[in-house]
Amino acid sequence: MGPVSTYMASCNGECQNFDVSGAKWFKIDAAGYSNGKWAATQLIDNGFKWTSTVPSELKAGEYVRSS
Repeated sequence: MGPVSTYMASCNGECQNFDVSGAKWFKIDAAGYSNGKWAATQLIDNGFKWTSTVPSELKAGEYVRSS
C-alpha cells in the first residue's frame, strides 16, 4: 500500500496514434496517507475508481492519463 498519483501527457495532436514511449508526463494529482489510510487502500475501497481534476489552465488539446 502507498500513495496514488495521476499523470497526464499531451498527445501533440490526436491520441489515436500517439506513441506513449516519447510522452512528456506531468503530475496533476497526488494523495498519500490520510485519515489512517493510504491512498491505494482508498482506491481499492472505491472499486478502483479515482477522481482527479484536470487543471483549468491546461492548454486545449488531446491528452492521455495514467494513475
